[in-house]
Amino acid sequence: MQSIIKPIQYYVQPSFTGLSKLLQQDRKEASQIFWQTALKREVEHLAGLTAVDGATVISNQYELLAFGAKIGRAKGKDNVDEISFSEPITEW
Repeated sequence: MQSIIKPIQYYVQPSFTGLSKLLQQDRKEASQIFWQTALKREVEHLAGLTAVDGATVISNQYELLAFGAKIGRAKGKDNVDEISFSEPITEW
């Protein structure tokens, strides 16, 4: 949170908890196809917000806290010297 530049343009209050609540449910209570469809829908809700310029901020419990956030270097921290990027490789 120290790296988020204030003010946050799209702060979500209260946080959006759709994905979080779904993941907390007991999967045995719902059919596999129902659960997968609900999961896809919740992920698409969050993924749509990634098109907004900036970062999508979620908690470690998968609650949406903000989107369109700008991230900077936290006060008192070193500059980033190196960035690594990787992509998944799938074989057919």
